[in-house]
Amino acid sequence: MKIADGIYMSSNPIASHLFSINCYLLTDGDDTYLFDTGWPQELADKVIGVHAERDGWLMLMELFAEAGRDPKQLSGIIVSHYHPDHSGYVPQLQAYTGAPLLITELEIRENELLADRSPAWIEENRKWYRNNGVSEDQIEPMLWATPHYTDVPKENYKIINDGDIIPIGRMNWQVIWTPGHSWGHICLWEKEKGVIMTGDHILKHDTPIVMSTPALYKLRTNPLGGYLFSLHRMTEVTARIGLSAHGEIIDDFQSVVARLLNHHNTRYDDILLVLQDGACNAYEIACSIPWMGRRKKLLEMPRLLDRWLAFTETVAHLRSLEERGLVECFVQGEMRYWRLTGRTEICYDGTDPRLKEVKDF
Repeated sequence: MKIADGIYMSSNPIASHLFSINCYLLTDGDDTYLFDTGWPQELADKVIGVHAERDGWLMLMELFAEAGRDPKQLSGIIVSHYHPDHSGYVPQLQAYTGAPLLITELEIRENELLADRSPAWIEENRKWYRNNGVSEDQIEPMLWATPHYTDVPKENYKIINDGDIIPIGRMNWQVIWTPGHSWGHICLWEKEKGVIMTGDHILKHDTPIVMSTPALYKLRTNPLGGYLFSLHRMTEVTARIGLSAHGEIIDDFQSVVARLLNHHNTRYDDILLVLQDGACNAYEIACSIPWMGRRKKLLEMPRLLDRWLAFTETVAHLRSLEERGLVECFVQGEMRYWRLTGRTEICYDGTDPRLKEVKDF
């Protein structure tokens, strides 16, 4: 589907709350770039067990055809981040076109940690779940539900950084670093067109997952703080439309940004309300607060993946509240608990995460 001159969209419906997986072709003059690739069905089955309606590779080829471009003349493959549904076709596309991958250094570093499935990784995660209160009967299912990530190519890639301009014909797409959903996540903004490519950073009808896991704490201390920093950066963006990786086109960009900020304030309130009754571990808190449009508790979720996401997002909110000074973590035996500090004023947790020191957790 043509969105605007030089911008084409392919949207593959999936049986999920994400609605679809969207890929975009940006082309003008002699330049053609793909933004996010989608993924093969076998990878989707392996990671989340969700089926797309159509073959993703065929849809990519149709996207090139609609734009009147030869895929073998592809200038580059830009990924918002390297989660499998955004990068699954990178190896196949590179083999077919020879195009380089454009990615941030932080995303490569994070993906190296996420792709690990060594015995040491399994034991580290098993201990982490246990120390954070996950019941013994849920630890192995949590390990099983942890998504599988794929390796970033070791060659034929280019590093992009916050503030870089990617010229595509007469268009100039600015790279905006938006940590949170992943630590090397980016958006692309074409100021003259008033268009921003948001990846998973901003979705029209959903709240992007911001998770905390042992692997991610080797890179950063406060993922939700990074996400809030990124959202506040978006309040400065003048965008006529937002093009996200899932769901519909965003035609009310700043309203959606405001909704996401409000969502996390509500989630803070949920957690603080639970802690008013006394100290809890992270799993107890995750099981006490509402999920899935505030309709279900964690153990009512049918999919293990959703339970895993809810738990890891709870930990992310707790660490953010800790940065604000509203809660603190303490250890009894091997169990980590959280309690209120008694502080009532809320400090802004959305400072530039590049200024933060990484802590162990």
